[in-house]
Order: sequence, then structure tokens, then C-alpha cells
Amino acid sequence: MRYLTIAGLTVVLLLIGLLLPASTAGQGIGVGVKVGTLGYGIDGGFGLGDRIVLRGGVAFSPQQLFITDMIPADISGIDYSLEPPRTALTLGLDAHLVGPLKLMGGIMYRTEDLVARGDADGPVEIGPTTYTVSSSTVWARLELSSVLPYAGIGLGKLMGISFGVFLDAVMAYSSRSEVVMTASPNLTSIPGFNEDLQREADDFVEDAGLIKNFYPMLQVGVRFGFGF
Repeated sequence: MRYLTIAGLTVVLLLIGLLLPASTAGQGIGVGVKVGTLGYGIDGGFGLGDRIVLRGGVAFSPQQLFITDMIPADISGIDYSLEPPRTALTLGLDAHLVGPLKLMGGIMYRTEDLVARGDADGPVEIGPTTYTVSSSTVWARLELSSVLPYAGIGLGKLMGISFGVFLDAVMAYSSRSEVVMTASPNLTSIPGFNEDLQREADDFVEDAGLIKNFYPMLQVGVRFGFGF
């Protein structure tokens, strides 16, 4: 409930910014290239005055992204690597209220879910059982809604004459969340393994709580803007 309140406050502030008088000096367009937890991409912005920027973007991610590779995830002896969605689209508003500080709100669309892949070369512990195999793979897919509302804060304006930089820290929310786990055939063929795997997924959902409903986005970029 606390996170929903923060998201609601952000939307209210964005609406207030839209209603505030704005000079035409802040109008213009801007384009920025970015890299972050969603991969590599480009953002475009259109100034609606000196406070509000209408912003849209697209990001593409390879199967292995160097940013998510730096996030360690060792669970039950399995070293997991994160595989972000291949494509993500965003559309929203940036409200610049104090200096370079901005509030952000909008929606994000993803073509795939976030997947954690775990490769093991020895015994793996799934649920209450340890399985001894030479090598195996386990996948955990976080299934969220395709379209997610987001809210966050950032530094830097996509608009402005000449070059600049920006940093965004955003959290998207999904009312629907489910963890689905699968494994390589040499594990699933073992009697009782699928029941243990489901138990592992249920335990993860219970331990994660509301965290599993949120999708963090962090990105940094360089932009070029010009007014008119």
C-alpha cells in the first residue's frame, strides 16, 4: 500500500505540473541514447513548457546484459543469471520542479518476462531434496502484466540546448505476479522432482512478498536537445 501511495503522489505532482503556467522557452525536442537494466536504447522527448516533458523510449537487450550479469544470485548452490526482456517500450511524463531533479510517471510495455537461468555442474538442492546430476539447468520466470505503470525520480532534462546527461531510477508495478520454474530434462525425468520444483517456486513467492510485483528500472544516458 505504501508503494501505491508513492506512485499516486507522483501522478498527482505530474498533473499539478501540467496545470502550472509554463513559458514557451522550455519547449523543444530532445533525443538521448541510454543504457540500463532494460538494455540499450533511445529516448525522445517533446517539451510541453519549462516544467513538463512528454517522453517515449525503446530499449533492446541481448540475452546476456553486462549490467544484470553483475547482480549475484546464488540460490541453493545454483548460480543464476538474469535475462531481461528483449524489447521494452516506455511512454510518460517528466515533471521538472526543482533544478535538475525530476519526477517521472508513465507506462511500460515488455515483450517478454524477466527470466533467471541457473546452470549447475554438480548436485543441486530443489525443495527439501538434493539431486546429484553431472550438469543441469533451472529456469525461473517472473510473469508480470505486459503493461506496467511506473513512477520514479531522476536527474537531468531530456530537453535543453546542446549536450547533457540524465539518470533515471524508476519502479514499475504489476497487480499480477507469478513465478514459474522449469528445468532441463535430466532433472524433470527424476520421480518427484516436479513436485519439489513447484514447492521451490511456492517458497520463493512466499518469501518475496510484494517485492515480486515490482520491476526496477535504472538507466543513464546522454542527450542532445534543441528548442524552437
